[in-house]
Amino acid sequence: MLKYAVQVNGLTGLAFTKMDILDGLDKIKVCTAYEHQGKYYTQFPRNIDILTRCQPVYEEVDGWKEPTSGVKTYESLPENARKYLKKIEEEIGINVQLISTGEERDSSIILENQFG
Repeated sequence: MLKYAVQVNGLTGLAFTKMDILDGLDKIKVCTAYEHQGKYYTQFPRNIDILTRCQPVYEEVDGWKEPTSGVKTYESLPENARKYLKKIEEEIGINVQLISTGEERDSSIILENQFG
């Protein structure tokens, strides 16, 4: 669905919020396709009849045990957190520009300044 949102809205970058709530998960599922009657769709099915009967197809990526809360640099994120973000970027075709790692205003990692 995120890939579809990127396409229909012309998004050029993603703000990834609440990274810290994924801390401690063993595995994280990423939906990479939809399946309906043996046919796989890598694009969001536009036919509502097909869409309502689709099953998501997931790839699992390794989670991480290290905390991301309050992390200030991309390099300081756990390796598997960085791999997860790269997987999301690969799937949706745009870059993550901002990563929120906590509730505080300064708990963000800015990778690309979207406001120039």
